[in-house]
Amino acid sequence: SFQFRGAQLSSVPEMLPDSRRGYAPVVRGVANSNARVEVRQNGYTVYSTVVPPGPFALNDIHPSTLSGDLDVTVIEADGTRHNFTLPYSSV
Repeated sequence: SFQFRGAQLSSVPEMLPDSRRGYAPVVRGVANSNARVEVRQNGYTVYSTVVPPGPFALNDIHPSTLSGDLDVTVIEADGTRHNFTLPYSSV
């Protein structure tokens, strides 16, 4: 057995699932084939997924910092790359 005095319970935002962490930007685009979409912020990959051909909307991206443009790359099945930048700043 052991003794202890008191306890404290608390919550920190990092413990919440991504869907409950606040604002998440929506990245929209169009893939011409099955494609990988990579999202980078300040040089770091913050999100990567595969999408089917056609329009897509990614709404579960949680950037690593409060500001800094999101650089999006769509890599098509044939290796073709399409790049665009999404301005981002959390309010």
